[in-house]
Amino acid sequence: MRLAGVYARFFRSLNFDYVSLSDPKYAPDPWDKTPAGEDYPFVFLSLEPDITTVVGGNESGKSQVLAATFAALTGKGFAQSDFCRYSPFFSVDPVLVHPEFGALFTDLTTEDAQNLAAACDGLFDETATQAALFRMNTTPQLRVYVRASGEDPWQDPVLVKKPTLLAAAGVPRPFKIDADIPLPDSVPLEFLATGRSAKTTGRATTRRLLEMVAKNPAWFASPQAVTQSAESISEAVGAKTAVDESVLEGWKLAADLLHNVAGVKRERFAELREHVLGKSGYANSIVDTINADLASALNFPHWWSQDSQFELFVVVFEYDLVFMIRDRTGRSYGFDERSDGLKYFLSYFVQYLAHTPPDDGALELLLMDEPDRYLSNSGQQDLLRVFADFAEPHDQGRRSIQVLYVTHSPFLIDKNHAERIRVLEKGEHDEGTRVVAKVSQNHYEPLRSAFGSFVGETAFIGSCNLMLEGPSDQVLLAGVSSWLGRQGAPQLRRLDLNRLTLVPAAGASQVPYLIYLARGRDVERPAVIALLDGDTPGREARATIKRGGARRKALIDDDLVLQISDDELEAVGTENPFGRVAIEDLVPLDLAVSALAEYCREFVPKSTSLCSKPSTSLAIS
Repeated sequence: MRLAGVYARFFRSLNFDYVSLSDPKYAPDPWDKTPAGEDYPFVFLSLEPDITTVVGGNESGKSQVLAATFAALTGKGFAQSDFCRYSPFFSVDPVLVHPEFGALFTDLTTEDAQNLAAACDGLFDETATQAALFRMNTTPQLRVYVRASGEDPWQDPVLVKKPTLLAAAGVPRPFKIDADIPLPDSVPLEFLATGRSAKTTGRATTRRLLEMVAKNPAWFASPQAVTQSAESISEAVGAKTAVDESVLEGWKLAADLLHNVAGVKRERFAELREHVLGKSGYANSIVDTINADLASALNFPHWWSQDSQFELFVVVFEYDLVFMIRDRTGRSYGFDERSDGLKYFLSYFVQYLAHTPPDDGALELLLMDEPDRYLSNSGQQDLLRVFADFAEPHDQGRRSIQVLYVTHSPFLIDKNHAERIRVLEKGEHDEGTRVVAKVSQNHYEPLRSAFGSFVGETAFIGSCNLMLEGPSDQVLLAGVSSWLGRQGAPQLRRLDLNRLTLVPAAGASQVPYLIYLARGRDVERPAVIALLDGDTPGREARATIKRGGARRKALIDDDLVLQISDDELEAVGTENPFGRVAIEDLVPLDLAVSALAEYCREFVPKSTSLCSKPSTSLAIS
């Protein structure tokens, strides 16, 4: 079975679903009732089977969605103090004292149903294909609902008596990649060899000695002063300083990289520590072996698109192993000379490679909170590929892991997969967080609103742009590209919406001006191509592009402008008897009529009967 969605109610800003409650067609689920018998629907976030991206402005509740997911699956990570402060039940109802959570599972197999029944106090239909696990205030507090299909009613809740068996039933275990731990500049050989952190060596000791000299210059003013201060100096040198927790976490990350990813045993570092100051040639040979293992395990240029010749290697300095970088310039740099973005990307990447799945084969869910904080635009795009490898590993030995992450960066959304995007917004007054409905059908405007106007627009004018007449062209091309991807079409046969930005104008007449704005006046100008309709406004826009600006220089070369009616598209058929004029003419008639019928059913309910049996005459009219 798979995790298809998460429920939360009365949890921080996830109060309850105001939108559903105000809908005249609202039909409560069995878990929506409060102890007093009132209906308060849960806030529900649906999840994709592979990757789900949650976006929203500040204070929209993104991080709380991750916390709610963790709580729903584990029953941990929340307290009574997390109860929504503006809930009508806050400090009023004697029963509703904790937030409530749920998880929806679909695609249950017969074995899943049997395992779920084994964890519960009772049996239910083994033909069940859906299950909902809830953590409530009322008895049974940990309960399961099942049903055979989405059309059938939910059965009465069953008590979970053996929560430890839920993993065997397919309930995934959430884990996190820590976005706040960078890979350190260096790590003591002592820690790599023994795992002990009480004794600091190498550069840490050198720094401590220098600090001691700087703070106590009188101790070293003369040979006599040194003699007189010998006891104080001895105490300062022998003093053991506690290692800061953040430093220790960085060392653990470095150890994960070297032990678990590169496969270097602790004994090798113990050997290196023993010979580092004596047999320098032998020690250097050990370091060479470590670097060979590191390069083979990382294959980092495959993931870091900003430098195809990037190399991470280590050197020994006193009793520390120091991380170094060699880039396309052929020069070597210390870690402290490079950006935080590189350190944090390496941190995420190492945590990804070093992750060990559960021995019992339980499913897993990766949760990550705003990994964009330290990464450049390109680094964020590289991270998308790491997430994709979590969900669909290239290495056959790795298990597929469901991914849920939150971001407020337009560069950390995969525009090739609009169906993965979920937008949150903060409602008015006591409404709390709400999930924007059907964002994947028209995700452009909700994304702009979530990111803010300035940041949002940067997501839609990039380094390589296709200028279009309007949003409908953008939606059609994005939809076709996504469909081709689902059909397995090779990348060269479809648009990569993370590299090519579809930029809609407010009509054909605005395309030339938009090209002018995008190209700017700088030496480095973004690439721009244009797609226009074959009608009169399209021809006039193309002429304006040719005519150019004040200096009569074309805005872009005419070879970079394509009209739907051009001969290059002669092989593309259309069912329009008047031929190819607009991009809509390329849509098959049956598909257009079906889309119209779907639109009517959703937005014009009174016309449902008219559109339930679409006809050609209806489409033409």
